[in-house]
Amino acid sequence: MNGGRVTRSQCDRAADLQRDGETKRRRGGGYDVLGREVAALVNKIEQPGSYVVQFRGNDLPSGVYFCRLTAGSYRDIRKMLLLK
Repeated sequence: MNGGRVTRSQCDRAADLQRDGETKRRRGGGYDVLGREVAALVNKIEQPGSYVVQFRGNDLPSGVYFCRLTAGSYRDIRKMLLLK
């Protein structure tokens, strides 16, 4: 296994991004179970739409991690299991 995990951020789930058509700052990170950020996934301003964010856990131990994505008023947290 390559230790990578791809998560898809569907910005169209956040209705305000599609309605107003404005650019939004997209932020995302990977966190361990203690809430410490272990990977910065994205931090940039983008147009509304769908994007792919890749979580690489090559230098992390196997375990449970959380992926947090935000864009405007959209907030999502996903649980991930990293197995090596």
